[in-house]
Amino acid sequence: MLERHEVEAAVVSAFPGRDVRDIRPLKPGFDFDVRRIDFYDGESVVFRGQRNRVSAYFGRLDWGSILADEIEFYHLVPNLPVPKPILFEPDEDALGFPYAFFTHLPGSPLDELLPVASAVQRRSALREMGGLLAMIHGVRLGHFGRLSRESSPSWGGYFGRRMRRRLEPHATNGLISRREVGALVERAAAIELDQPRLLHVDFRAANMLARLEGGSLRISGIVDAANSLAGDPAFDLARSDEGVGLDVDFVTAYEAVHGKVERDSEAYLLYRLETAALLAHVYEGSAQEAFRRRRFEALKSRLA
Repeated sequence: MLERHEVEAAVVSAFPGRDVRDIRPLKPGFDFDVRRIDFYDGESVVFRGQRNRVSAYFGRLDWGSILADEIEFYHLVPNLPVPKPILFEPDEDALGFPYAFFTHLPGSPLDELLPVASAVQRRSALREMGGLLAMIHGVRLGHFGRLSRESSPSWGGYFGRRMRRRLEPHATNGLISRREVGALVERAAAIELDQPRLLHVDFRAANMLARLEGGSLRISGIVDAANSLAGDPAFDLARSDEGVGLDVDFVTAYEAVHGKVERDSEAYLLYRLETAALLAHVYEGSAQEAFRRRRFEALKSRLA
């Protein structure tokens, strides 16, 4: 994470002459340093930034490009409750890291409110989530892959490369053989899709803001779209399914717009496997490591 003085330098550069009342960390993720900046004039903004680095698993992490994808996602859904970009510095040369400032949205993380909500409130919020994702998937795009970079003429071409990057590192830790990697990548590359759609790729309660007021629980913001893509809506659903599971109320609301989700199809299982490989890496060395490895192995067996 960044040091406070580094965030302060970004604030001074972006908002010269503004007096800051407070800088506080927001809910941390696996990627960006996220802070809420409160000014004395009453305005609040959100800072997102991180140093570029090279990861043995992910390769080069260019956070400027990743922020560009997130900003493009928000531009593509102006009628949904998403943050508005205020300032974007993609070049690490300025302060040593790329960063951006966004409008601050009201609300608390939905995953913190669901445990204290009533059953009726919980079902309503999950149905609202399903409807919001259906609206996101209604946005048609003209290429496959990352929103602002790495476009691909076909979804299979993009997803096959992505699958290889996720699986190959596990060929050295006993989770999968190189022969299996090659076969699964070939199957991933064969997936055909005519129309790319807008995907969030981390659509879960932790990335929703909500307000519990007047007896209702309503979503007030969709955030953390840094992983957004142009591709198959089923991949978005499978990412959430493998990561945190899909609630029946969420699925019902989504299917009311886009039809039945084929959760047993080969493509859907391959999408889940890609996410399972990612999570097996993310939780390596943690209390969840064995669980995540079992999830991966179970999916690999289903695809055998």
